[in-house]
Amino acid sequence: MIQIMSNLPHKKVVEYVNQLFYISNTESISLDQVPNYIEKKLEETKKIDEEIIQADVTLQSKNVTIEAINEYLKLNDELDKHGLSAQDTDKLLNLLLNAKEYQFDAKKIARKLRGIERLERLERKAA
Repeated sequence: MIQIMSNLPHKKVVEYVNQLFYISNTESISLDQVPNYIEKKLEETKKIDEEIIQADVTLQSKNVTIEAINEYLKLNDELDKHGLSAQDTDKLLNLLLNAKEYQFDAKKIARKLRGIERLERLERKAA
């Protein structure tokens, strides 16, 4: 260790010694325990890095991304605004596929629905 330090400029040696004292004081450990403390922290960091990599692999293997989650949340919000839920998606999809297959025009459908609503109101008034 002394041989390594002899190759360093004196300013660097002083800087490193100050860093050792700083760690010793801030972590409330004796100076001779600093190397073990640093080694322990490096092992913890390595373990955390491995856990992050594993979590990333898990997310990728499930093909889940933050973007996909955000899209799902946005879809749920939109469905909720219209009194629907994600459980209604099969019904909605079936409706859309049928409309596409029979080439229904959404504007025509909306006009017919408004006409039906008007007729129902007239029936209620007449009754």
